[in-house]
Amino acid sequence: MDGRLNQESEGANEPSWQRRCAETEGATVTQVELPGLAPDGWPLGYLAAAGAFRLLAEEGGHDRLRLYWPADGHVRWTGPVLEGVPWHSAAEVADELGAIARSAALSGGAGTLPGCDPSFPPAKTGTKGGDPARPGLKDWPELYGRIGEAERRWLGTLMIPDPRGLVLHALAGGPALLPQAPAELARQMPGAACRMPDAALRSAGSWLHSKGVIKHVAAGVPGMFELGRKTAITPALRDRLTRPFLTPYMAPMGQQTVSSYFRRPLQAVRGDQALLTEALTGWRWHDGYTAENLDYRGFSDAVSTPLGKTQQRAPAGAVWLATMALPLDPLRAEHSGAIRTGLWEPQDDGLMVMSMPLWDQPLDVTQVRALFRSAGTLPGAGVWHTGQAIRLQPPGNKHSRGLLTLADLGSPLQLPLPDLEWRVSPWWADLPAQTPVLAAAGF
Repeated sequence: MDGRLNQESEGANEPSWQRRCAETEGATVTQVELPGLAPDGWPLGYLAAAGAFRLLAEEGGHDRLRLYWPADGHVRWTGPVLEGVPWHSAAEVADELGAIARSAALSGGAGTLPGCDPSFPPAKTGTKGGDPARPGLKDWPELYGRIGEAERRWLGTLMIPDPRGLVLHALAGGPALLPQAPAELARQMPGAACRMPDAALRSAGSWLHSKGVIKHVAAGVPGMFELGRKTAITPALRDRLTRPFLTPYMAPMGQQTVSSYFRRPLQAVRGDQALLTEALTGWRWHDGYTAENLDYRGFSDAVSTPLGKTQQRAPAGAVWLATMALPLDPLRAEHSGAIRTGLWEPQDDGLMVMSMPLWDQPLDVTQVRALFRSAGTLPGAGVWHTGQAIRLQPPGNKHSRGLLTLADLGSPLQLPLPDLEWRVSPWWADLPAQTPVLAAAGF
């Protein structure tokens, strides 16, 4: 329901959000429901709701805004509610989001990410080569060493070094102390790297030592290590370890890059305001747009299409809003060495699972960020349902992280899909027992 809700209530049978408004002492609370963003169990609608809320609160300056999900309806049909708003309809909210998309926060239409220089993230030129926004650790200082604070925050949201890669990079110039050397290296790097726990680096060192990738310097002080056998791991794995781990919200395929992930949906909403109105009121799936791999429903492989070609379609407004939710759930390294976000967690078998908590207490943007960091366990948030999502690889693309889709991992009908589900290597779960050498080194 859109519009202003009066404080009078006609009875206890009314929805809880209407009763809450009536119970507000001596004040009229303005609320707007966004029916187009009812999650329906799918993560794209959930992320779009979070992204719209963050844009309005942080980029639009509406810091008194609150978000919640009414618990009265069925999960499949309930849209989120914005509380404390100056608007009276979802269409007015869409107009405000459109203004943000064209605002000075995005360099007056020239930028891609709010508050960032138009050159960030670096865009790819041509079709050859990899993504310039994802350099190896040796090229990280040159590319990101002088970026501003806004760019640093986004960088910490998007990627983080593998702790094993930091250890390898720290030893590339010769013997060094662990974990002191990679810890100092991490502190010099912008983004999430500077928050790398020493315990994660110790776990990484222990794993690398067990594989023979690094070795203790016998004549050195305790904790002094150097590179071991070059053949201990394959060159491909060594290269992967020294490249940053990308947020689970991204799964580039083909020519997709970090820059295009944000730029293409933003260009779509700048060119057509109606796409944002559709996102908040009722979706339309348009051919020619991509869901940036945030929704499995937007992808059709060549075998299943009449023309025999891979096709994509998307509700482009919802996709842009979803990409703007990422700062609410940045990457971090656990003490074990595992890389995760608040909502994305690797299981024991490496399966990456996203949680989607719905809450019925109005939360501001700081509280929503804390809720996400807690994986939906923040006390007092009123979480009444938690959905789950995973990534499934499309047929014929086994090297992809896959497409985001809903999942009910607790259902007895859930079938294992080892060839389709995106997994990471849970290397931290199989660390060897401490040897006297590692114990002396402080591991």
